[in-house]
Amino acid sequence: MILNYIKMAFRNIIKQKLYSLINIFGLAIGMTGTMLILVYVFNEISYENFHENKDRIFRIGVQFGSNDSAIKLAGAMPAIAPALEEEISFVEKAVRFNLARKAVIKIENDEYQESNFFFTDSNVFSVFTFHVIEKLKNNPLDEPYTAAISESTAKKLFNDENPIGKTFIYNDNYTIKVTAVFADIEGNTHLKPNILVSYKTKEIIDPVEQPWNSWGEAFTYVLLNNKSEAGKLKENINSIFAKHTNEHFAKMFTFHIEPLPDIYLKSEMNGDLIEHGNLSYVYLFSSIAILVFIIACLNFINLSTARSFHRSKEVGVRKVLGANRTQLIRQFLSESVIISLISLIASLILFELLYPVLNNFLGSALIIDHHRTIEFYLLAFSIFLIVGLIAGMYPAFYLSYFNPIKTVDLNRIVKGNGLGFRRILVIVQFAISTILIFGTTVIYQQLNYMKNTDLGFDKNNVLLISFAPKGEEGKSKYEVLKEKLKRDPNILAVSGAYTVPGLNNNEQQGVNRTDDPFENDIMMRAIGVDIEYANALGIEIIEGRNFSNEYSTDLTNAVIINEAAAKTLNFDEPIGKMIKRPAGSDEFNHAKVIGVMKDFHIQSLHNSIEPLFLYINQDRFYTIAVKISGNNTKETLTHIRSVWNEVIPNSDFSYNFLNDTYNNLYLSEERISQVFSIFSFFAIYIASLGLFGLSSFSAERRTKEIGIRKVLGSSINGIIALLSLDYVKLVVISTVLSLPVSFYLMSEWLDGFAYKIDLNFIPFLLSAIGSLLIALITVSFQAVKAARQNPVNSLRYE
Repeated sequence: MILNYIKMAFRNIIKQKLYSLINIFGLAIGMTGTMLILVYVFNEISYENFHENKDRIFRIGVQFGSNDSAIKLAGAMPAIAPALEEEISFVEKAVRFNLARKAVIKIENDEYQESNFFFTDSNVFSVFTFHVIEKLKNNPLDEPYTAAISESTAKKLFNDENPIGKTFIYNDNYTIKVTAVFADIEGNTHLKPNILVSYKTKEIIDPVEQPWNSWGEAFTYVLLNNKSEAGKLKENINSIFAKHTNEHFAKMFTFHIEPLPDIYLKSEMNGDLIEHGNLSYVYLFSSIAILVFIIACLNFINLSTARSFHRSKEVGVRKVLGANRTQLIRQFLSESVIISLISLIASLILFELLYPVLNNFLGSALIIDHHRTIEFYLLAFSIFLIVGLIAGMYPAFYLSYFNPIKTVDLNRIVKGNGLGFRRILVIVQFAISTILIFGTTVIYQQLNYMKNTDLGFDKNNVLLISFAPKGEEGKSKYEVLKEKLKRDPNILAVSGAYTVPGLNNNEQQGVNRTDDPFENDIMMRAIGVDIEYANALGIEIIEGRNFSNEYSTDLTNAVIINEAAAKTLNFDEPIGKMIKRPAGSDEFNHAKVIGVMKDFHIQSLHNSIEPLFLYINQDRFYTIAVKISGNNTKETLTHIRSVWNEVIPNSDFSYNFLNDTYNNLYLSEERISQVFSIFSFFAIYIASLGLFGLSSFSAERRTKEIGIRKVLGSSINGIIALLSLDYVKLVVISTVLSLPVSFYLMSEWLDGFAYKIDLNFIPFLLSAIGSLLIALITVSFQAVKAARQNPVNSLRYE
């Protein structure tokens, strides 16, 4: 019996080649799109899954202040971790990570810059699942000047030699011994070290003078005995912090307890180790996957029911010969499942072809090969079953319901309830497609706005050179480098800086007017710069003056504030005003406001412009900004490289352009735009396939009518209009229905930006016109074909 079902199914599929191909291609594209999106979604929610203790690990973040100027930082005070481990019974272990922002590793004459260099506590391997391959002793990081390195780092530094017991030089001054090698981290994580150096090393070479009063750098994680005890951890931290400081100081801080798996998608902390993901995008893409899947299923249902009148006589004959409804349902479901199976095979082939494109598009470091796992194939099989059974269920029940006596009257069947249902399906399909096209248009407009809006600085022709300060020698090398670079007439300005717009800025300082009490301090972003910083970045000084070598006090007691800072400090005439800010081991020092700069965007347009001040601090130069003329760029780069190699030999010359760095802030939006475009195409293509099939069915059903109309004098254009009008009406209805949904969804998306476009009807009109044109082209093809037939042949139909 089953073989007979299969044989009959293949016979009907071959008999109706056009509709079978439309169904197969529509389902295949729908399945492919769904699987591609779900792989991305799985990737985003897979962060930290490889850690065995992930459900019991929590990170402690710090918030200073509670008003609009509050600052949230992912790094806590360095004294908190040992205190928690010692004083709270349900804290099993606590571990800190301090990222060395600029780490230079030297082995003999070779020098490397390592971006994933961390100082950490000796219990790190007991908390996190970093698999140690080889180690010198049981606790490889319990002594100063010891390190654990990853496999790939070991090969890079020591080639094929055994690295255990060997040494490297850190920042020219410190000899570090390799005591362990751990496996490269393959899973998705926000914490991906290549070199782990004992925290005792940091306490010797870079001690923190006030470990309870310094935050932002020590990323602190605790392993609890039970994850349910996370609720009372916050209260315990508050009491311990107050005990080691004082009640008044403690009230200024709030501690955030973040589960390890939530950090990538849900954390609101600044200064994190990686750019956070976006949970709303995960929901958005999941919704797109469901919508594309629904369109494919609706398409299948629509075409199957539309072709039902061709199967009506078959149903009648089968019922007369004794077939019951269950047998007919099985027959039609078997056809649906076989079409779904063929579509699945085609979709897997398409997936394998498109997956590398998606992988490169999102970045290979972001994607895990989920499609090489049993879970992926179970997902693919589930999609196949859902499409084959559920999508085929309505046609099966619909066709098997026909009365065998009435099946001879095709018109009665055709004019039944199925026609209204099919119209609803067409409306739903094109409404979804219009929403996706609308979203693509709005995202493109917002991207264009972000890239072309006035940022308050000039990001063009600014070269950024990675620079690692190394005490007094580093300062002297910087001055020589700067002096030699400026000899080139194509170099307009050179400035060292802690950061530039587009790069991470973790430095905040508590600042206030000198006549305000300490508890009223306002957290402001601060950037340690050289005197030419404003010139190099084209930042406009609107009041006062820039830094100058002519004023010796500028090096220690002068600041330039932005307009937002002047407003926050309530300075009507800020020039000459004094502010107090932290300075070394002192509680604060006084600095004079010598200039006010125009507000500029140091972060992306997601964020509002915050109060900010510049101050001279050569100890924090991690980047050198070189403003070039833009003429003879290749020769200028060659000159810069030669000067670098002359002044700082045996050190990597690493550079990029500020324009690229800042635009990288919008990579996720770029990807969103492209993904929307791709899946809008998928949706409209599937919907158009269905419309093509329906219009073909409609033209075929009305063959005699067309012939009679032509005999009676109807023109080809009139017949085309007749056949197209019904479907055009459906598309118009779908665009009208999609209007409020489109506006609501994109308004919600735009709310994630502090600076955004005004949502108007232009994107909707473009998407509506696009859907209408596609529908017209699709329907007109069949209409023209039917209208041009010889009326004699049309009247002989059937």
